[in-house]
Amino acid sequence: MKIPDFLDPASPINTTPTPARRTLTEAEKRKLLLRTTAFCSITFYVMFIGVIGFEPDGEPIAAKAFGSYLALGLSPQFVGCLIFTVFYIPMPFVIWHTMTLALQAREDGAWMIPGLAFLFYILRAHEDHPSLRRSQFILLGGLVYYLVVVFAWVWYASSLGI
Repeated sequence: MKIPDFLDPASPINTTPTPARRTLTEAEKRKLLLRTTAFCSITFYVMFIGVIGFEPDGEPIAAKAFGSYLALGLSPQFVGCLIFTVFYIPMPFVIWHTMTLALQAREDGAWMIPGLAFLFYILRAHEDHPSLRRSQFILLGGLVYYLVVVFAWVWYASSLGI
């Protein structure tokens, strides 16, 4: 049985050196970080607000969670969107620091590491780049924050029988 070329280490495909990647200047890095953070933050926010605020099946769930008649005549779905917005405020900072780590991984050549190996790169990035220690803490703190919010919602919803 013949091994496919892309799996054979002796294949010319795998022995051809990859072209050198151009190093980004600090201004280019900052611009790239700003654009990717804005794009990801807005995309995630719009997706979640679309599900919370405009999904017809969400209205009965929101009514059970927040009550059917709220102060100031606000709809339960609108209140759900407001609550999500408040809880989403720190996420652009987490995304910024995640993109900072990802950009450094790209520069170190670890960008295309599959699976958990990329996670291990993020966990040990401070060894080679001490300036990334803060980004690591913010990324891990954001993950913990997200898990706490999700588990709190699951507990709250299950206590109401939703």
